[in-house]
Amino acid sequence: MQWHALIFERAAVGNIEIHRAKMNLVNGPTSETRQVEVDAPWAQKIKQLFPLKINRFAVHDGELHYRDFSKEPSVDVVADRVQMVAVNLTNSKKLSKSLIADIRMEGRPLREGTARAQISLDPYASPPTFALNLEVSDVPLLKLNDFAKVYGSFTFKDGTFRMAMEANAKSGGYQGYVEPVFDHMVIFNEESVKNPATMVWEAILGALTQIVRNYPKDRFGTKVPFSGTFEHPTPDIITTVFNAFRNAFVQAFEGKLENWKKVPKVEPEKKQ
Repeated sequence: MQWHALIFERAAVGNIEIHRAKMNLVNGPTSETRQVEVDAPWAQKIKQLFPLKINRFAVHDGELHYRDFSKEPSVDVVADRVQMVAVNLTNSKKLSKSLIADIRMEGRPLREGTARAQISLDPYASPPTFALNLEVSDVPLLKLNDFAKVYGSFTFKDGTFRMAMEANAKSGGYQGYVEPVFDHMVIFNEESVKNPATMVWEAILGALTQIVRNYPKDRFGTKVPFSGTFEHPTPDIITTVFNAFRNAFVQAFEGKLENWKKVPKVEPEKKQ
């Protein structure tokens, strides 16, 4: 329990600290083999274990896994050393000047890179109301080979990956962009020679990425805008292709957020 809030603000709220937590998001061909959401029973268990409103929630040295056991090879995309602090989850002006919760996260994607995120959200809004900034950097492309082989039918031989993402949602709709950047990327692996179809596909991808590559920085990148509703997402394919050529011939993308500390302002949903 947060005694300071109880004594000075007369608010019965609590603080949760979790150490070495592990979360698995599992994809599969059927509902029985898939779990990618935190369902209502889990949220209810939290309420049963901790009856007070949660004002601060922290995770130390956690792990987050995306798994797909239905593929060959099986996919396990992991982020470890996850540190997260979420404050003002009570959504109360007694404890804060704002009704908006603030979440900060950092971790190590694929056990080698770096990632950080900050989220501003209204914890009790329905549909979701939030603003998100995310940066990923220094990820060796070889670490992505299982994922690329399963979902893209190709593999990497060399290079590094970085990514920037901004998104916000309100009133059931959302918008934002993802900016992936590949430095010194080499598509092709000696093992691919054993499969003619894979070898031809990798040769095509390699040639295309060479054509639209920024050669002064040896970088392939683009910017993928998206918008729509949670039921009907609409990525902008034409702008994505245009931005790939822009990266090659106009100005290379950096895969970094221009205004990391400036998370867009989120207004809480008005309660009836």
